[in-house]
Amino acid sequence: MLSKLTSYDIYWLTGGLAGVVMLIVFFGWMHPENKITGGLDSKEIEEIALDVIYSNFNLQPEKEVNTNLRKNASRVEGFVQDSGKSRLRRAINEHDDFLFYWWNIELSSSFSQAGLTSFSNLQIGDQELSSIIDRDSFGGNTSERDSDTDQNFNLSLTLSRAGDLITFSADSVLVPANTPIEQNDDFFKERAQEFITSTIWGNFEPISVFVGYHTNDSDHPHTARVKYKYLFFDKEVTASVSMNHDREINRLSYTVENDFSNRETGQNVISAVQGFIIFIIVIILIGVFLRRLYLRLIDLKLVRPESLFLALLVAVTVFFGSVDGVYQNVEEPLLLVLFIIALIPIGSAIGTFFLSVPAFATIDSLAQEVWPRKKHTITLLRHGFIKNSLVGTSLIRGISAGLIVTGIFAFIFGVYGRAWYSVANDDIVMSGQVLMPFLVINFNTLILSVVVALLLVAFPASWLKSKSLHPQILWGTILLILALNANVLPDTGNSYINFIFSVLLMALPLYMFFKHDVLSLVVALFISGLSVTTTLAFITPGTADMPIFLTGMLMLSGLLIIGLVGASQTDDLSSLPDLVPEYIKKMAREQRIEKEIELAREVHSSFLSSAKPKIKGFDVAANCKTAYEVGGDYYDFIPLSDSKTLVIIADVSGKGVKAAFYMTLLKGYLQSMAEHYKQPDEILKQANRLFYDNSPRGTFITALAAVVDSETGKISFVRAGHDPLIVLNSSNKPTVYKPKGFALGMAKQAVFDKHIELETIDMKVGETAILFTDGYPESFNFSRKQLGDDGFINILLNKLNESSTSIDLLNSVQQEVLRFSAHAQQHDDMTMIVIKRTN
Repeated sequence: MLSKLTSYDIYWLTGGLAGVVMLIVFFGWMHPENKITGGLDSKEIEEIALDVIYSNFNLQPEKEVNTNLRKNASRVEGFVQDSGKSRLRRAINEHDDFLFYWWNIELSSSFSQAGLTSFSNLQIGDQELSSIIDRDSFGGNTSERDSDTDQNFNLSLTLSRAGDLITFSADSVLVPANTPIEQNDDFFKERAQEFITSTIWGNFEPISVFVGYHTNDSDHPHTARVKYKYLFFDKEVTASVSMNHDREINRLSYTVENDFSNRETGQNVISAVQGFIIFIIVIILIGVFLRRLYLRLIDLKLVRPESLFLALLVAVTVFFGSVDGVYQNVEEPLLLVLFIIALIPIGSAIGTFFLSVPAFATIDSLAQEVWPRKKHTITLLRHGFIKNSLVGTSLIRGISAGLIVTGIFAFIFGVYGRAWYSVANDDIVMSGQVLMPFLVINFNTLILSVVVALLLVAFPASWLKSKSLHPQILWGTILLILALNANVLPDTGNSYINFIFSVLLMALPLYMFFKHDVLSLVVALFISGLSVTTTLAFITPGTADMPIFLTGMLMLSGLLIIGLVGASQTDDLSSLPDLVPEYIKKMAREQRIEKEIELAREVHSSFLSSAKPKIKGFDVAANCKTAYEVGGDYYDFIPLSDSKTLVIIADVSGKGVKAAFYMTLLKGYLQSMAEHYKQPDEILKQANRLFYDNSPRGTFITALAAVVDSETGKISFVRAGHDPLIVLNSSNKPTVYKPKGFALGMAKQAVFDKHIELETIDMKVGETAILFTDGYPESFNFSRKQLGDDGFINILLNKLNESSTSIDLLNSVQQEVLRFSAHAQQHDDMTMIVIKRTN
């Protein structure tokens, strides 16, 4: 399998292996928390807790005992950034870390009210405590209580890793005894000192003691609190012992004054920049989506597989990450609890799906335009093609790059003494917070990797490239965006130093995108985050975090195996799917059709413009204004002899390319017939014969053919179902000629020949003959009012005296018709020939 890899991929695998070694050395071995298990383990702590509670109470151990190793993550991080990892390591080695790490024991049990008199003598270590159960909290005498009634009892303890008591609290409320005892400061100090020596605080010398009285404490009314101030790592720690007026101990707690906190230098500035960048990216994404949707450059169906996958990940993560808490805290009927449990992940999945579809579609569309090869592997995965060399090599390179980034991360963590990294907010044992942390944490890492790769890299990089940004500026801009928003990095407490580390860590994943593809970028980000989080879970062996490590390693191994198997394939390219999206093919088809229509328009235009009317003794003008790209109107001037010219105007049924095709056919027929026949009726008879025999039924052409004799000034013409010929003179009395005749292709030869009628006009000097198609009189305005024959003739008469030439008359008539329609959409071609007798 490895033998089929290229030397380039072998180099990447070698670098990934070096990253793993650096991770083990600089992170695994040098992380202070790998020493935490030097104390007692969870079983031993649980035995101590049970001995403290159960052996000294007459309680029935019926309920489960929760034992978790916990920490205050922000306190640990602040301490490291103040004092360094070496001091934390020393504190852990000396078991002097109880403010950072502790065992938390939660007990829930039940007891019989009849046995209340025996609930005393709670033993913590060597110290016997008064009963923490209120003798009078249930009211009445013991003898009057129902011995069969049970009550719940909850107790919370925190012990150091060595088993010393740090804090405790109970859920029962204590009130003073019926016979109060005289009290003063020494009275409570003596009792508090007697108690505190049995806890971990007995190992410290107090620097001050203060007694306070609280009569309005909502948790423990009528209590006195004795506070001891200790010095711990240059910080003042106050341990507080609360007791009632009978000196019965209620609670033990502590606070850290001027708590260890990280410095977070520059955090406000960095956060503002991060928010601004993300806001701008989202706004641009919305704008690009709307624009490309309008231009039909987006296929929302195309990215459904990715969106469904992300929605499923979110649903699983939300379910196991938060629903457990909902189930435990909601005190409602079972059906309502089940409804809430189902509603949260389902709602999250639906929201994720409907947000990710337009986002993914926009990114896919934009990437397809500027660098389609970078999304080939995503397209293959979308179609279910996993086992191929393209996906395999991309996975190998992404995994290797992620491991190298992890190695760099580990090196920075190990060398920089005040750098820290923690997955959890406040808990080492993540199972104490969620149901299945090994899914929640690793799935969260995958979700974040996908979002970061697409939203912060693929989209802005594609958009900036579409703007022809210089490559070096493009690279630097995206690195800046990615580095500002990186989350898997050692935290130093100084955001400016963190940013420098981010640039170092994010340069390689970004290189994977610019050099290779989106998949290698996603995998590099995922593996770098996965390696760090799973290694952190492995640092403390024997805890419940081990499944996080095992699941992470399983994911890493699975991806590596898939990559190696795929990279070893010899692909048959014909077996892979077409990588061009359907909307791109559709757009290409539309562009091809548009180009063909443009070619047809040029051909149609050339047919018309090639006819240059020059007839002796006549001023002739002609024009055709098509309604669409290609028209079905036709006019022509064909010389028959030195003195005679055939003038043709025709209107093909239908519009567009089909009409233009039949117009071209008619032109050929007429040109051919004009060589053999000199009369217009004979020419149209032969043209009808050919057209009728060679065109489908229902297709016809109206035409008017006229022969203009320059010697006699006469015009002989026939009308094949076309609009009439109109003659205008100076007396403004138009003459409309409508000789009989069927349209070409409408009737068989015998019928057509029988009904066609030839008519001759003797044109006088100054008279003008108008030949036109029905696009003129059938023009509509926005009110759907039609110009009509009378309106058209009126325009002709009005413009006749204003025009000295035929072209002037033609243009002014056309402008007046357009003025009537108020530039409403033209539905038919408009063609006109003006023939004026000049001498």
